[in-house]
Amino acid sequence: MAELKPKQSAERLFFIDVTRSISILLMLEGHFIVMWLDQQFKDKDEWAYSIFSGIRGNTAPLFLTITGVVFMYLLERKGSEIYNSERVKKGLVRVATLLGWAYLVQINFRTIAKNTGTWDEEWTAFTHEFHYNPFSYFTHLVGDRFYTFHILHCIAIGLLLTICIYYFAHFIKKMHYVPHLLFGAAVSCIFMQPVMVQYYDTNTHLPYLPNVLNNFFGGEHSVFGVFPFCGYVLGGAFIGSLIARGFDATTRKGLQKLLIAAVALIVIQALFRFSFDAVLSYFMDKPIRFFRLMDSFFLRFSLSLVLVMGVILATRNKTSINRTLLAVGQNTLPIFILHLLVLYGAVSGFGLDTIVTTVHAQELEPYRQPWITIGFALVFIGIFVVFASKIDALTELYRKFCNTLFLRPKSNLPLTNLKAMSGMLVVGFILYQLISRI
Repeated sequence: MAELKPKQSAERLFFIDVTRSISILLMLEGHFIVMWLDQQFKDKDEWAYSIFSGIRGNTAPLFLTITGVVFMYLLERKGSEIYNSERVKKGLVRVATLLGWAYLVQINFRTIAKNTGTWDEEWTAFTHEFHYNPFSYFTHLVGDRFYTFHILHCIAIGLLLTICIYYFAHFIKKMHYVPHLLFGAAVSCIFMQPVMVQYYDTNTHLPYLPNVLNNFFGGEHSVFGVFPFCGYVLGGAFIGSLIARGFDATTRKGLQKLLIAAVALIVIQALFRFSFDAVLSYFMDKPIRFFRLMDSFFLRFSLSLVLVMGVILATRNKTSINRTLLAVGQNTLPIFILHLLVLYGAVSGFGLDTIVTTVHAQELEPYRQPWITIGFALVFIGIFVVFASKIDALTELYRKFCNTLFLRPKSNLPLTNLKAMSGMLVVGFILYQLISRI
């Protein structure tokens, strides 16, 4: 494994930002079409929708992988002989920011209003039913779905694991083992997935863990569980560590190595899918699902590498890239949060999906045809591209708005903006409650 070579410049790699742009745009397109397209057209036997479903299924793994690449590349690019504590602190702030947003966007004013009675009823419930327990009472207000473990949680935990591995390697003074440790952690996440799936087949939760933490691993409200999805982040971090240590993915040899890795992963996936099931079925009454549950990881990770290679080939001779495209890749978090607010009605409880669920189906049917849905999806994506291109001006406007509320964020750090957003949510909730009780 190559030693970490200090980089002379701190420029961002074009292919990383372009890949992030592609993944976030694919996510916007996938979420909008699944939400808006009429149910009668969602037939996986149709070739067009089958292709769309396949692409959509690989969007999250791609996004998680490239997130790991970016984070570890930035963490290690200054050289292993320098303990970059400032970058580690920024990473921990990033983890806290992601977890904060992950839970903030799951607050739903409509759900809280539905679960809230009169002031006297709520005081009686708090003092008698919940015995002055703020946590239980809060869960009563927001509902169990507030603790759903989704992609923002997964990214945060994946980055936290990456930082822990980095700290551990520094503690034992074996920084050259960082890629090996990341690779081992990623493989461990893969092998833990079928173990957890089979456990939750017969059990509702892990013992001695509260439901909030159970959702990290499985259970009713686990969408992107730690196993195997954190494996994509750690696998991406492994690649990012190699890039920081001198592996140049933009050269011909680098592309050849990526291609060999992608082909090897596809072969492993094929072995899991065909060979192991046949061998196991010879010794058992029925094939075990242990290996079948892991094969999709290798396929999706290999497809992520193939897309990265394609982007590298398209951008490696470029001295400049379209600013708007780079802006989309550099602002994936605000884009993701805004799309939750607009599409799914996060926080407010009113989004585009509210229209689909409340308006009579026959009234919307003409507007939910495939080609019309694709047209709407393009407009939807275009709005977010414009948003990304104007992000600096909008950020300044947001800061001025916060100042008018006396929240006064004093820096551009994401965590500071998170505090401001939290204050705005409290003000919005109070107003919502007052208006709903008139």
